[in-house]
Formats: sequence, C-alpha cells, structure tokens
Amino acid sequence: MLVFTIAISKLYFVLESELYIDRMYYNLIKKCETCDGAKRSAQNDFERGIYQIVQWGMGDSKTSDVTAEVLETKYKIKTARGGCVTNRTIECYDTEMRKLLAKKYDDKIYLSAYREAAQRVYQEDLARYIYQEKYRKRPRPQP
Repeated sequence: MLVFTIAISKLYFVLESELYIDRMYYNLIKKCETCDGAKRSAQNDFERGIYQIVQWGMGDSKTSDVTAEVLETKYKIKTARGGCVTNRTIECYDTEMRKLLAKKYDDKIYLSAYREAAQRVYQEDLARYIYQEKYRKRPRPQP
C-alpha cells in the first residue's frame, strides 16, 4: 500500500508539471506562493544573476519568440510563457524583476528588444515573399 501511495503521488507531481506549457513558468509557480514571497524571490534571483521575466498572452508568436531570443542573447534574460490568464503572485515576481532589470540596464530594453525582433521577422518575411514572387512569375514550359 505504501509503494502504491508513493507511486501515485510521484505520478501526480509529474502530471501536474506537464499541465503547464513552460517549465520555467511552472517552477516560478512552485516557488512563489505569496506576492511578498514572489518579490523576495525575484530579488534573490536578481542578486544571483538569474534573470527571468514572464510573457503574458498569446501575442505574435514569431515576434515573441525572437524578442525572447534577443533578450536572452543580449542581456541574459530568460522569458517564461505565462499564457493568457495572469497569475497574481507570478505577476508580483515579474514586476519586481522588470524593475530591477530596468535599473540595471535601461527601462527601454524591452522596447528595443521588441523592435529588433520585429525588424528581423519583417526582413525574413519580406525575403520569403520576394523569393516566392520570383519563382511564381517564371514562365512555364509549353507542352
């Protein structure tokens, strides 16, 4: 009976973590139980050089992915996907972390990262469109 109970509880925790799309977001939920605790956790993470922010909502996934990539490569800031519905305690963590990062770098790092990402995505889409148009207009061989 004891082995069965341990196996079921282990399975529950594995399945619970799989319900969340993003593993980093799941880990934030597990360590942030209250708003004050989340703020302290953000301060501790910041002091240790662990920079994590949360992206809420669906957004333009292509631009969002590239924005997260820019933030990680330029500033070592990792982005967790929070989904469409915000979580109050994780919002406390995210707000505190963003304040600390804005003091460290600049309050416009998020905007500049988004602009860089949007420009990259636009250039990729434009190149793809030009390529498709170039080969779409080729004359077809006559039978």
